[in-house]
Amino acid sequence: MRTLLNAAFAGLLLAFAIGTASAQDAPAGAILTITDGEESVEFDRDKLGAMKQEVVETSVPWLDDDADSKWPRGVARFSGPTFTDILNKVGFAGETVTATAADGYSIEIPRARLTGDGAILATGVNDAPLPADKAPHWIVFPYDQGPEINDEDHESWSVWKVTTLTVK
Repeated sequence: MRTLLNAAFAGLLLAFAIGTASAQDAPAGAILTITDGEESVEFDRDKLGAMKQEVVETSVPWLDDDADSKWPRGVARFSGPTFTDILNKVGFAGETVTATAADGYSIEIPRARLTGDGAILATGVNDAPLPADKAPHWIVFPYDQGPEINDEDHESWSVWKVTTLTVK
């Protein structure tokens, strides 16, 4: 009887492990939701990848200054669609965009700053996908353009692991 219970328990553990590994290895469906509170548009990797990809070459000052950061120092090459293109595609009107990350961090960003300051929704860096601690998306500005973009506001708006954008 004990052998039968052990075998059943081992089988359950194996089934759980296989199911968990499959879910982690191949995320399917939407990886970004954009909403205006009434309607929502979902984007998967293919839909985002089909949009025009812009490149922003910039350093990330607060990561460069962090001695414990594993982030490479100096200029990085970020790629992804612009916020102008994304917001035009969904067609939602509104003066602000609230970016919400997978960990629950959320911040309201003036739409005019996202579109006027050259922000992209980065999906890659240095010709590779974003690293897991920043993926699937990172709001990136061209910080090296000057002090008007390399400031505390833009740093706080530079959300990584973005999963939802709410336009109001």
